[in-house]
Parts: sequence; structure tokens; C-alpha cells
Amino acid sequence: MNLREYHGNATINIMSLKQFAYEKLSKSSHLRNVLISEKEKLTVSEFLAKMDVWLKVLHSEGGM
Repeated sequence: MNLREYHGNATINIMSLKQFAYEKLSKSSHLRNVLISEKEKLTVSEFLAKMDVWLKVLHSEGGM
């Protein structure tokens, strides 16, 4: 994930996270499906808010 300054708004590229989810998580994983459907670049605020949800889903799937 790359943090980049763009017109004063920091964005995070989650392409590597999406690729990881596609390659490593089970096809039946809800987290995999959610991550793959996300847009490629998120603002820092979006990323932090979504990360909380992603971690909860991961926990519910027995990942933590």
C-alpha cells in the first residue's frame, strides 16, 4: 500500500492488499469478496474506517 499526497488529500493504493486477498484467502471468504470489490485508491479516512470493518470480518472468519 502506498501513501501518496494528491492535492492535499493523502490516498492509499490498496492494489497489493486486493491481490493478496485474491491469491491467499478462500473463495468463500466474505473478506476476500469485500476487498476485491473495493476501489483501488482510498483516502486515509476511508482506509481507516474500512480497516476497522475488515478486521472485524477477519475475526468473525476465525482469522485472528
